[in-house]
Amino acid sequence: PAITALVASGEGEDLTLASLSAEGIEARVVKDAPHSGGDGWFLLLSPGDRLAAGAGAAYRAAAGQADGDVRIIYADDDIIEDDGARRDPHLKPEWNAELFHHFDYLTGAALLRAEPGDFDGLPERGWAAALTARVAGRAGKVVHLPHVLHHRSARPAPQRPGPISLSPRQRAALPPVSVIVPTRNGHELLRTCLEGLARTDYPAPLEIIVID
Repeated sequence: PAITALVASGEGEDLTLASLSAEGIEARVVKDAPHSGGDGWFLLLSPGDRLAAGAGAAYRAAAGQADGDVRIIYADDDIIEDDGARRDPHLKPEWNAELFHHFDYLTGAALLRAEPGDFDGLPERGWAAALTARVAGRAGKVVHLPHVLHHRSARPAPQRPGPISLSPRQRAALPPVSVIVPTRNGHELLRTCLEGLARTDYPAPLEIIVID
């Protein structure tokens, strides 16, 4: 199947376009926000991002094998420096909707099967994340390709969840919890774990069992 890349306009877009051309992927440069796109598979890339060699073939193969319920195919990524050095690989988990709610690990490293209505009213700033969230929010399957297919100029940081607000009745109804921590000769790791548990605001009894 055909893949269209939507590349945000900016410094480094020439590198991104050259990378896409080498992978045989058609590209459109987006200056504000895409207002139309139609049905199909789309890559959303920031200027300066590059695809790994063979990424185009890997995505086309995965899209060709995907059934009609697959909406997103995402891959692992790393950061690429101006001199081409690569660092900080992000080897991602299988699809986790709750994690995605706090950490957008799809935008910029995923192939989306979008519909015409997905492009309506996208914001000029953050349009790629908004479009990805719309597609991810529809019922369907999400597929992970466990390979570094993207070399990115930057990636978003995870957002720490805010505190959960509970009424007094809800807090009183919380059950006691036992936390079992297996360890062996991992003093510093155990310390980090226990300090984190000590900061946990849980109103019911919290039992910690360390298993050596």
